[in-house]
Amino acid sequence: MELLEFGHGGARVIAFPTSRGTFHEWEDRGMILAIGHALENGWPHLVCVDGVDAESWYAFRNHPGAN
Repeated sequence: MELLEFGHGGARVIAFPTSRGTFHEWEDRGMILAIGHALENGWPHLVCVDGVDAESWYAFRNHPGAN
């Protein structure tokens, strides 16, 4: 699984993408710039994780009882 990390200290925060989104969605949509001041001061440590929608909610090819 791919991820991005922003910040150098502070509270650890996990940022999930929207439905069928990817790990760089927060950066692409300007949300990192919006909290840039907090990241520079070391208040949060943001980790943007990748989604697994294609293997879970949107895996229509898989049988519901399959492993």
